Amino acid sequence: KAANRLLRLEDHYSLVGGLAELAAIRAGEERAHVQRLKHHCFTLADDLRRHHPALGLSRQLVEDLANVSVLHDIGIMNVPDSLLNKRGRLTDKETQTMREHAQEGGRILHKLYQETGSAYLLLAHEMAFHHHQRWDGSGYPSKLRGESIPLSARIIALADTYNALRSRRPYKDPMPREHTETVIIEGRGTSFDPMVVESFLRVRERMNEIHEQLRCLSETW
Repeated sequence: KAANRLLRLEDHYSLVGGLAELAAIRAGEERAHVQRLKHHCFTLADDLRRHHPALGLSRQLVEDLANVSVLHDIGIMNVPDSLLNKRGRLTDKETQTMREHAQEGGRILHKLYQETGSAYLLLAHEMAFHHHQRWDGSGYPSKLRGESIPLSARIIALADTYNALRSRRPYKDPMPREHTETVIIEGRGTSFDPMVVESFLRVRERMNEIHEQLRCLSETW
């Protein structure tokens, strides 16, 4: 049903919603997970817009970034069910297969960008391809370092980590807020852009509010 709906979509916002629906269903996610991520990205990006005007983040760009953030894991649709639902540690080969979702998601969205010429979908490609880069250069798929990582990807890297740590998965319970915040703070300058961590420290109360408000969201798409 989701795929048939996707074929009838006429605008980019609807396209993003349809693709995100497919990815969420494939990964066994609930609507709350992707909605939290969208709001977390908006909160961080809007704080950076206000505190760092030299970044050139307009209000429209902040909204676009938040809207397309839900597509960052679109490549997960190519990952086998056995890996998505595995309880326990992945083998090296399984880890490599799982990591390919970033490159695959980037490929899917870049193809859509080439067909439409939409800067909106180019932003989606950027976030999907680079959301597992790390500030210290140890991430994947291309081991970019520091400010060579697109700002959108630096924002979603932190937002996605926060959301994932505080979410329940088949293989883990949600991590408490305090432990999640410690992980992010300790990742400053290694996993995360120090500037984005500073933004997180300014807005962490709001991000916790978002998590609690959407924790039990159960509507279907």
